[in-house]
Amino acid sequence: MFPVIPHIQFKNTLRLSPPLQRIFHKKDKGINHIILCAKEESKNMIYIGKIKEITQGSNLLNANLWLDISGPKIILIFGKRGSGKSYDLGVICEGLNSNPGKIKIGSYRPPVIIFDPLNQFWTLSEKPTNENEVEKRQSALLQKWGLNASALDNVKIFIPRGTPKRHPDAKEFTINIASMDLNDWCGFFKVDKYSDAIGQLLSSAYRKVTKEGYVSGGNKISPKKTYSIQDLINCIQSDDEINDKEKGFSRQTIRAVLSRLYELSSMPLFQSKYDINIKDIFSPGQTSVFMLREVDENTRSVIISLIIKKIIQHRGIRWENEEIAKKLLSKSKMKNISPEKAEEYKEKAAKLLEEAKEKGIEAGWVIIDVAHTVCPNQGTSAAKEVLIEYAKQGRCMGLSLAAATQQPSALSSRLISQRDIIIAHQLGIKSDIDVAISQMNPNFPQKIIEGRKEIKQNVPYIIFNSLEKGEAIVSTDDSSRNFIIKVRPRITLHGGNEPIFI
Repeated sequence: MFPVIPHIQFKNTLRLSPPLQRIFHKKDKGINHIILCAKEESKNMIYIGKIKEITQGSNLLNANLWLDISGPKIILIFGKRGSGKSYDLGVICEGLNSNPGKIKIGSYRPPVIIFDPLNQFWTLSEKPTNENEVEKRQSALLQKWGLNASALDNVKIFIPRGTPKRHPDAKEFTINIASMDLNDWCGFFKVDKYSDAIGQLLSSAYRKVTKEGYVSGGNKISPKKTYSIQDLINCIQSDDEINDKEKGFSRQTIRAVLSRLYELSSMPLFQSKYDINIKDIFSPGQTSVFMLREVDENTRSVIISLIIKKIIQHRGIRWENEEIAKKLLSKSKMKNISPEKAEEYKEKAAKLLEEAKEKGIEAGWVIIDVAHTVCPNQGTSAAKEVLIEYAKQGRCMGLSLAAATQQPSALSSRLISQRDIIIAHQLGIKSDIDVAISQMNPNFPQKIIEGRKEIKQNVPYIIFNSLEKGEAIVSTDDSSRNFIIKVRPRITLHGGNEPIFI
């Protein structure tokens, strides 16, 4: 069942105690395989890397590490700059949408969408060659691991309208302002809708424009289901209540909001009334890369919020319809109902399944790099609550998330608490290490063995400091303790290498 992957010669391997237990372990042709988040042997797995530690009793050094993708997962990746966290996201993407082979078992290819703030994941569609020293090293590493260089066959690149089109195949997208709700606006302005004056003004204007209507110079202006930035501007400028000298908002607050709205109204990204078609960007076997480096952090957060809300909405339609249809079909087979009633159940189930296929989407993965900027622990953003909802409620609908950050202490603790797996690379700041440790499986190795010497103090910190580039501590509640791995090399071209100046 498992592909043959050669043993790797490691250096500086730690000898730890106690042995790793209570994790799904399979031996095939004399080679050890560990499967993350599996209760039984899975038919759909992706290859992550190798166990890089030595233990007495049940030594799993060089065991191949697989991730079960047959069910939803929340994976968080921590690591300082250059430690390999973005690389890990690429490894996961490669596995999800590769065909069966050395890095993939099973034919399942889910929809995958990547929010890329550094514009580095377009290279998933590129195969590394030997054109430069970096690619030569990657090719040599792949050969050492018994893997072949390749490119994903269905990668689509999306860029915000108005940003440079550097990738020849990139498609522009726009934001339909009418799809933005109050939380999006407050997140965009980074204000609280209750306590901040700007948030209160946005709340009042949004409510009047979309739900209640407003009075301007004694004239009643009706609400609009489909509104524009100009509608918000008109309301803020002319609504009698907003501009009341005693009970209204200060001129300073009004000017601050209007200034930003005027700026947005001139941006090409916000000019269209056309909405993103979710099926164009979230389709089985497709990897959609949203290159967002050219937009500011607030705009990036709005884009992520709107797209994830669409994923939740359309996945919810399909999931709910399919669940109800299953129940109806089950009832149609019961012995105590009439043929007429059975046929009625079948017809209703068929209609639900047809609607599910037409309006819904299949379960898939959302990948986010630099996640702390859009889901911060302190403060707000347009995407924060949406991402937390996705992690909490998306699980029952089969939706998965992989997010990376170099600052675990800056990432929302409410999001971290939903994790199934943490992959932690070397971290440079103690506060980040402390947060990572506090959110991981509390069971670390009890001691490090060096010859006859045993180290029992500060073991988690020593392990963190011992990690080299591409090495990580894996934490999951499904194992007896946390353990050390070496992440496999990328089969596609890695776009995140740091430049070398000569």
